[in-house]
Amino acid sequence: MAINDILSVYRQSLQGERQTRLAELQLSMQALQFEAAQQFREEGRQREDALTTLQYATSATQQAMSVDASNIYGKIYNMTDTKGNAIILRDSEGKLKKPSKSLTNLTKMGFGAQDATDIYNVVQMYQTAQNNPKSDAMARSAELAAVGLGRRLKRDYDEYKKGGYTKDSRSDFLTAMENSNVLFRGDDSFRKDLSVDAFIGAAEAVDAMTNIERERLEIGQGDYTIDSPISATGIGKDADDAFFEGLVGKGGQFIMNERTEEDPLAVDITSTDFLDTSILQSQVNLEDTRSKKSDIQTSLSALENTKKNIAFAKKQGIMSGTDAVSQLKELNQNIKNSKAELDSLQTLELEQKGVVRATKDERAKRRFDAQYEIANRGVTRF
Repeated sequence: MAINDILSVYRQSLQGERQTRLAELQLSMQALQFEAAQQFREEGRQREDALTTLQYATSATQQAMSVDASNIYGKIYNMTDTKGNAIILRDSEGKLKKPSKSLTNLTKMGFGAQDATDIYNVVQMYQTAQNNPKSDAMARSAELAAVGLGRRLKRDYDEYKKGGYTKDSRSDFLTAMENSNVLFRGDDSFRKDLSVDAFIGAAEAVDAMTNIERERLEIGQGDYTIDSPISATGIGKDADDAFFEGLVGKGGQFIMNERTEEDPLAVDITSTDFLDTSILQSQVNLEDTRSKKSDIQTSLSALENTKKNIAFAKKQGIMSGTDAVSQLKELNQNIKNSKAELDSLQTLELEQKGVVRATKDERAKRRFDAQYEIANRGVTRF
């Protein structure tokens, strides 16, 4: 064999070996790209599942809070003394009478001056909201006042429960609640718990909302595991624990893909179509938040004008000093609650903007990933 033939065979051998190595390298690169793409899609799915879960939990918790707050209002509106006489006085049409006698009745039951005022304010704010059904801000302020009362009771009730429901562990506030036929008087601990369930539920709903916001922040930091309670419990709500354990365990698939594979309505949460819907829903939520902010700002303006009118009436002698002080105190509390709600909505607005941005980024990444796969489908490079 000539030297040229030997060299040709050698070169062909080297070329074949080089091509083999290049092919192996290409396969390795493709495997790494596939693994990275899979990891990216899995991370995106986990984030979307977590956000969907928190969105559902927020809605459910807010609804539970509203129901519990309304029940708190009903309980204190119907307070009675040991003889069955109404404590919160109203006329034949159910409208509240002047606050002085109702506040006196509350203090006779054992409530402190501040607690008596807070209880009366809840009833008054709910009635004001009922008289202004188009004002979401007033309804929300009334709800927040009732929730605040729920947190007040829960703080004392937790200690009462830890103390074994003994008289020594029962605070003056709880004793007054018992005197007013809100807290069950008997020895049955379950019936005691049940009698204040709305108060406990409202307080726990606030804790759940705090946990939801904390989980949202953790998602922004790359932690997609929901490991905090995100629902209100309480007596009669025990099923929520099991429900949300399943919800968190299965993520958004529990909500969106619960139907069978044969169901044509089943939703693929990995699709850009689903992200389009999520973005639209997030934008609707954002506009709703902005609308609520506008309502509260309008309500605050009206409350400030009312303060000026009361001051003027007092100065002209149209209103007594006692009534003016009482009404101004109530107005200041309403203003305080409204401003707190406005601050909360401003924070929520920022978070909702972040969710919209993050979802749009995710959609863009998924579209790029899909285009990349289409462009490189069936292509082999050496």
